[in-house]
Amino acid sequence: MEKVILVVSLLFLALRADSSSGDQGKQISTFITVESKSLSQYEKVIAFILKTPDNSPINWKSERLTPIQKISGSEYKLKVNIPADILENIDMLECIGVVKRSWGILTWMWPKDKREIEVSYGGIGLNLIDLQIKSKPQGADVYLIPMRIWNANYSDAQLDGYLEELELYKVNTSVTDTFVKVDETVFKVVLHINGQFKTTVYRPIPQSVEPSQTVFMQL
Repeated sequence: MEKVILVVSLLFLALRADSSSGDQGKQISTFITVESKSLSQYEKVIAFILKTPDNSPINWKSERLTPIQKISGSEYKLKVNIPADILENIDMLECIGVVKRSWGILTWMWPKDKREIEVSYGGIGLNLIDLQIKSKPQGADVYLIPMRIWNANYSDAQLDGYLEELELYKVNTSVTDTFVKVDETVFKVVLHINGQFKTTVYRPIPQSVEPSQTVFMQL
């Protein structure tokens, strides 16, 4: 009887381990723009939270997401790893902005968690471009940097000195060949392998015209 219990227990642990590793492999790096004029009235936007709608068959909520770019007072660029099941089955996510309260004479007396408020402002569409990123040789790390940020900070830089900063823009899905989900933003694509960098500009074709697009780079 003890042997049966031991075998069943080991089988259960093995299945649970397989399930866990499989879930981790289903996260897809996704670059999206969120926009809400209601946020422009606040002094500072700290972070964003994405979640599936309340009536959705899938219950998911992201961690706090620090924007990778502020485009304007109402537009922000985010990078988030979204489960594949959501991208395949759900058209829209709800978006919440975490903002700093307007300063008042008694603000300093509030607890830290009361100095922030969450502002819900509607949905973020997931009708995105499936961007395939391929290289020869394979195995390169991929970074997608919005062109404004590239031009302002990295266009003349020695990139090997900025690897820690570039982590913010790294595609976490896998190394090349890989894929990401992106909106219609112009990116600088940066590949890194064996200490070597290669860059190119990705100018998207509208998703409605070409839902799957490819960048190929020879290293």
